[in-house]
Amino acid sequence: MHRLSCRSVLPMIRLIRGFKEQKWAKQFLRGDIYMNTLGYFWNEGNVEQQDFLEGACASFDPHIMRGFPKDLLDVLAKESYALPRGAGYCNVCCFSCVLIKQVDTRVDLIELPDPGLDLGSWIVVIDNPCELISRLRTAVLQLGYDFVAAPVEYRDSVQLNPSEVVKSTMDLKSHNPLPAYMVFPNGIPHFNAGVFVKSIRYANQVEWRIAVNRKERSYEPLILKLGDLTDIAHLTRRTELTDDLQRVHGCSVPYLTRGCFGTKTSQELSQYLFKLGNEELFITLTIG
Repeated sequence: MHRLSCRSVLPMIRLIRGFKEQKWAKQFLRGDIYMNTLGYFWNEGNVEQQDFLEGACASFDPHIMRGFPKDLLDVLAKESYALPRGAGYCNVCCFSCVLIKQVDTRVDLIELPDPGLDLGSWIVVIDNPCELISRLRTAVLQLGYDFVAAPVEYRDSVQLNPSEVVKSTMDLKSHNPLPAYMVFPNGIPHFNAGVFVKSIRYANQVEWRIAVNRKERSYEPLILKLGDLTDIAHLTRRTELTDDLQRVHGCSVPYLTRGCFGTKTSQELSQYLFKLGNEELFITLTIG
């Protein structure tokens, strides 16, 4: 795990968090960090939020997994995922990454998030991300929790007949979790189905997230109290973001490198959550 450092290593990342309403952005700046669980995004949330492939997924050839009818696999199966039940207990707070690449000593190339993403009308720009992580660490340790903060990794899926053109697909998900040893009767494969792993289909999100492990089986949201953040972050409108990012507010080094920060590594967090969920998995199947 990297030390908490603001030393520049290209490419650099500036963190932003979007909000649909100004009141929620101001709540964040007051230091009230609202964090839903992954389980909330799997099963609840609004239409835009709900997605059972939200984080924590690993892709496999469905033929090595038990739980699917053979006829269905042979005719319609395209890909399948395994989601550790325990990952649903993890609370997350997600940011968008703005990549800063130095062209020369005078010019920075700023890569904004995909304009197709609905970030909301109000954007909180983090001016001192190292200090944000430092305050996060203090708050989490006081509560006896663990946390990891890192960029999300986007992985391609294991597809059957990837060259075949498919016009439409349907995703099926097991209603109840299954013991991992039953899903993989020939032995549970080594895979990193971590909170920081998402399907390649979401790569345009370029996401950086904070994950907090309360070490309990709960889908309840968490509000972390970090105290006033207006000295290390500021509010701007979405329409003014491009111009705003040309300026530096407060911190002389307002960006992060792609390192991982926290009290655990992402692999340690994944393993703990896997055990917290009794080593059970939800499984999905894409047919088309």
